[in-house]
Amino acid sequence: MKKLSKEQLKNINGAACPGGCPYPAGTTFGPPGSGATRSCQQYNALSDCCKGQYLVHMGCVGPIVN
Repeated sequence: MKKLSKEQLKNINGAACPGGCPYPAGTTFGPPGSGATRSCQQYNALSDCCKGQYLVHMGCVGPIVN
């Protein structure tokens, strides 16, 4: 098992984002009826740094085009 530095731990929990992230780790975002705890609008209001810290329903990010 590898020991993590304080800086690495901050990155995992979103504390490295300027101002920190507003919701606890594991918060879910999704459209109404998806079972998520927060809305897509709340997800879209997050900084790009914080968006990587949460679970998001694919309905919030739009269609994926190849």
